[in-house]
Amino acid sequence: TAFSEYTQHLSAKQAGQIVRDYYLPYLMGFEERAEDWIAAQEAMLLIDIHTFEPIVQNIPVGMDIDLVFCHTNNEERSFALRLKRAFEKRAPWLRVRFNALHKVEEDSFVQHMRDMYGRLLRGIEISVGQNVIFPEGIRVVSEVICDVAKKWSTDSKEH
Repeated sequence: TAFSEYTQHLSAKQAGQIVRDYYLPYLMGFEERAEDWIAAQEAMLLIDIHTFEPIVQNIPVGMDIDLVFCHTNNEERSFALRLKRAFEKRAPWLRVRFNALHKVEEDSFVQHMRDMYGRLLRGIEISVGQNVIFPEGIRVVSEVICDVAKKWSTDSKEH
């Protein structure tokens, strides 16, 4: 969903403006690119990254990163395992879990793309605790994700 308790007070016009200015360009940009990959029968890797509040109802959630993927998709599971191992090696202080904050939801962007592109799309949502991001965490997290994605891309082209 594009809205939260922070935006629920907006008028329909303001909410529509957010969708037009931010969500639709993001969605349309991905869909345009995806059409090229589909035509070439190339697999796509979609990584959707967002942050979460590490304390819910005054209780720490007990993790720093949540990797959300479809358990029935072996490639998504493999990619998530690679990410977890890379975080364990390069940032052992980070607590990484699988599908902990929420399950793969039908309203997620990744699920929407799975529904559209089926077997050619591999998707993972990466939720990063806001406490991890500043000041140095964003660099470490982004480096690990990029390195694993590059390696996955190279490995998948070899098969």
